[in-house]
Amino acid sequence: MIDLIANPNGSDFLRRGCENVCTWLRANGAPASAAEPQEWAAAAQHAVAG
Repeated sequence: MIDLIANPNGSDFLRRGCENVCTWLRANGAPASAAEPQEWAAAAQHAVAG
């Protein structure tokens, strides 16, 4: 587990994780519109910021 707030590389780890998950989703049949890494990362950063 990585603390996305305290870790200075947290946003990079989050972006990379979103890219990996979305790549897997698209490879397994998810539509590209549902697996957009930039949207996922932005939503996650918004949720973390509260």
